[in-house]
Amino acid sequence: MNTNPANLYSLPEFAARNKISKSTIYVLIKDGNLEITKRGHKTYISADQERAYLDSLPTGGTELLNKGYQDLPPYSGEAA
Repeated sequence: MNTNPANLYSLPEFAARNKISKSTIYVLIKDGNLEITKRGHKTYISADQERAYLDSLPTGGTELLNKGYQDLPPYSGEAA
């Protein structure tokens, strides 16, 4: 049973809905790309923030993928 306030998602719910890890969520929050809402000791992400996150993702299909691969430095076999 979902006991969360309407239009708010817990961090695990948000992660599952968007197929990202909780660690990624923490990075998005830290970098200012995702705002949280606190209700007592619980942390939520609003549906509006979810929409803003989804709208910020790149689109473009294979053209974007090809461009991304061209911008990568050559593989040297060493860890960065």
